[in-house]
Amino acid sequence: MIVRCAIALSSAITVAVAPLAAKEPADFDRAAIVNASALKGFDAAEEALLAAASTAETDSIIALAQFYIAHDLWVEALAALKRLQADDAPRLIPLAAECDYRLGRYAKALERLEATPAREALEAMALSRLGAYRDAAAIFSRSPPLPATRLRTEYFLTKAEALAEAGDADGAADALAAAGEAGNAARRRYILGTVHAARGDQSRSRAAYRAAARSDVDEWSMRARLALAAMTGDVAAVDAIRLKWRGGAFERELRLSLGKLLVAAADYDRGLQALRYVYDRFPQSEDAVDAGDTIAETLPVLFAAQGDIHPKDAARLFFENVEFAPPGRDGDTLIQEAAAKLKALGLYAQAARLVDHQVFKRLRGFERARVAADLADLHLELDDAAKALQVIRSTRMEGLPRDLVQRRRRIEARALAANEQADAALALLADAPDADDLRLRADINWSQKRWAEAARDYASGVAASASLSAPEDRTAAVRAAAAFLLAGDRAGYRAFAKEAVLRLEGTPEAELVATLGDVDRERFLANFMSAYRAVYSGEKS
Repeated sequence: MIVRCAIALSSAITVAVAPLAAKEPADFDRAAIVNASALKGFDAAEEALLAAASTAETDSIIALAQFYIAHDLWVEALAALKRLQADDAPRLIPLAAECDYRLGRYAKALERLEATPAREALEAMALSRLGAYRDAAAIFSRSPPLPATRLRTEYFLTKAEALAEAGDADGAADALAAAGEAGNAARRRYILGTVHAARGDQSRSRAAYRAAARSDVDEWSMRARLALAAMTGDVAAVDAIRLKWRGGAFERELRLSLGKLLVAAADYDRGLQALRYVYDRFPQSEDAVDAGDTIAETLPVLFAAQGDIHPKDAARLFFENVEFAPPGRDGDTLIQEAAAKLKALGLYAQAARLVDHQVFKRLRGFERARVAADLADLHLELDDAAKALQVIRSTRMEGLPRDLVQRRRRIEARALAANEQADAALALLADAPDADDLRLRADINWSQKRWAEAARDYASGVAASASLSAPEDRTAAVRAAAAFLLAGDRAGYRAFAKEAVLRLEGTPEAELVATLGDVDRERFLANFMSAYRAVYSGEKS
């Protein structure tokens, strides 16, 4: 008896949907199913359909899914559709996509529809709900076949919103009129406000938003309140609204509005965080593009703001959002300028993070090798010789200009010496073709207490200098004199000092080079006897 009853109920439901189901599973008469199940009672109808679907017969499973969809039971409908065999499942993609759409899983709906013919209407609707208004408007403008009757109102409302946001106010108004008076009143008023905004009629737009905002609290009334608060530019008002609603398009629009207002008020930390949220969480939306553009426009301002933000915080925010720097030369110039400002402030670690990103994430070829030298220099400032060596060695390439090759070689030599590999550093500078190479070789020999070699190199450098006016040249002269003496080469010292003192005439270093000779025993004795006679010559008379 129970079996016969189940079969009868199943037949009743199936017969009710058979004429439409024969065309496309997604296009069925919702009202017919609801009416048929109401005659027997929901529970009895469901039990009958479940019993029929237990045989795994495709039409019975489709009937069960349609039954659930007709009663707005989207999760249950998805569960029913999972019973289908792999060969039959593709036929039911539009039904499953509709369930995802109704559950607010718009991205999942798009994913399902990707390989489905004749998917455009539902695809455009999902794109609109995701905030990809221009993409949605392009599909809507092609006038795709309308979806099933139960989705007509939703179709025209999403079309109206997409067209309004894309700037087609007339098309949006037509779509809104086609939607009729069914559905959410706050939604219609909100979309009407967007249509007026697209026409530049701010007065009517505010009026429509106010009407929507007065409705019961839901996504649309809250989006209307947000739109009104954003018009005033009041950060506190926008910030307060977020405590009243969460999720969906409201969350996306709230974070974007709040991020822009905070950045404009120089609250870069909170503002950029809000904008990043939009960019990361709503990648398909036009709001994400807007958020990314705003972040990119803010990056140059971080270091230009005087007193608004500490340089360390500016560096942190810049690095956290450096991916938004413009592509190509403009972005590279921006990063280099930021790094230069940080270096000038002594913030070497922060500068190194920026330049490291640029070298290993953005640059190639000659530019990479050139900027890598700057990065290695910063690591040496941070006493990280090993890191400096790694940067230089990992960016080697053939065909670099001679001056860049020489600069990179000097940096590598400094790093080797700092890494207790002085012999390797000196070998790298063995030919010393350049005055800077010779000076560096002298410094390394000096640091290693190789006095004779240091004296030779410093003296050669001093002799090669056209003048000794530069501080580094005068320092080299003093070190040369000291190195000769420390090496025990008094003759070398006297020969060097004789000429150096004349060239250093009028500078403090001239007297210092001459005085250093007092450690020479012969000169010390001569000076001592001269001073002795000067002091005691009067006693002999």
